[in-house]
Amino acid sequence: MAEEIRYRDTPVQVEVGGISQTLTVDYLVPKIVAQVGEENLVVGPGGPRGDQGPAGATGGQGARGDTGATGAAGATGATGPGVATGGSSGQQLVKASSADFDTRWITPPAKTLRSVHTFALAGPVLAATLPGFFVSLASGQAATLAAVRYVAGGGTSFSFRVRKGRADVSGFGTSGAPFVATTTAAARDPTNVTLADGDYVDVVISDVSGSPTDGVITVILEHTS
Repeated sequence: MAEEIRYRDTPVQVEVGGISQTLTVDYLVPKIVAQVGEENLVVGPGGPRGDQGPAGATGGQGARGDTGATGAAGATGATGPGVATGGSSGQQLVKASSADFDTRWITPPAKTLRSVHTFALAGPVLAATLPGFFVSLASGQAATLAAVRYVAGGGTSFSFRVRKGRADVSGFGTSGAPFVATTTAAARDPTNVTLADGDYVDVVISDVSGSPTDGVITVILEHTS
C-alpha cells in the first residue's frame, strides 16, 4: 500500500456559478519517492489553483436556425364606421360637419357652363342674315339661349335680332323691336330660352344708320349637366 501524506486546512480556490470562492480542505496525496543518484527525493503536493486565464476569442456566427412556426391569428378587430346608410343613384357622400365620420348623402348641384358664339363684322356693316350655328348637346345636357353682347366699332348704329330655327325669339329682338347696336357696348340678359340638340341659331341685321363699321355680336349659351 502506497504511503500517503495528509494536508490539512489547505486553501483551495474554486468557481461556482461564475463566482470565485476560496475553500479550506483536507486531502491526501500519495507519497512519491524518486531515486536520484544516492538520494531519495520526495515530491510534494500540487500547488494552489492558478488564476483563471483570459477569455478566448469570440467564435464565428452559427448557422441560421429553422423558421419558427406561424403564430396564431389575432382576434378580429371592431367594425369600422363604414359609409353612411341611405343615398340613391347619382347622389354623393359629403361631410355634414367637421366631426369625424359625420357624413350625409346629397344630390349634386347641376353644373352650369357658358359658351359664346361671336359674329365679328369687319368693315362696313350691311343688312344681312349672318351664318349661324347648330346647338350640340351630349346625353344628359341641357342648354339655353342666355344673353347677348354687342357694339358697333364706328359709324352710328345697326339693328339686329337673334333667331332660333329661323324664327324670332322672345327677349332677343324681333323684327318689330330689334336690338340697336351703337358705339357704346351693350348687354342684354333676358329670360333664358330653352334650346334642344340640333337647334339652329342665327342673327339677322335688319337696318343700318350712319354707315356703321366693325360690328361685334356675341350670343351666349348656358349648358347644364
